[in-house]
Amino acid sequence: MSVEASKDLVLRFFETIEEENYDELKDFCHQDFVFYPQLDTPYPGVEGLKKGLHIRLLPSFH
Repeated sequence: MSVEASKDLVLRFFETIEEENYDELKDFCHQDFVFYPQLDTPYPGVEGLKKGLHIRLLPSFH
């Protein structure tokens, strides 16, 4: 994957989150993905990522 393709992928990931288009997150996450909003709080899978995003750890990038 080229550097530009990698940048585009990361940008699309954050745009998907900012747009709250959570159903499309499955396109970005491996089936064994685990989201850790805190070190001791694992949220497994895309559903865990959706659940963890309510914390709003990620700032707006626009």
